[in-house]
Amino acid sequence: MGIAALALVALPYAAGDRPIALDRWLAYAIVAIAGWIGFAWRVVELGQFGAFQFAQPADVLTSGPGIWLAALGLIVLSRAVYEMASEPAHR
Repeated sequence: MGIAALALVALPYAAGDRPIALDRWLAYAIVAIAGWIGFAWRVVELGQFGAFQFAQPADVLTSGPGIWLAALGLIVLSRAVYEMASEPAHR
């Protein structure tokens, strides 16, 4: 989903001066929703494998930085979609 989000960000620069219908908040929302579904799926899979059994409480943060980074990225993308959806259609 990260590559799809980057492709959507770069799309207006690749298209030039003409507006693109795909460059709207709904496209970003679809990417964010798909990202959250994939993230939740992976967390459930890791939970079934027993990957969340830690010896110390600090291991929650240090043993899985990829999960924390993915969650942070999805939070930022979701907030951006919220901001895009609340702004007027024409500037």
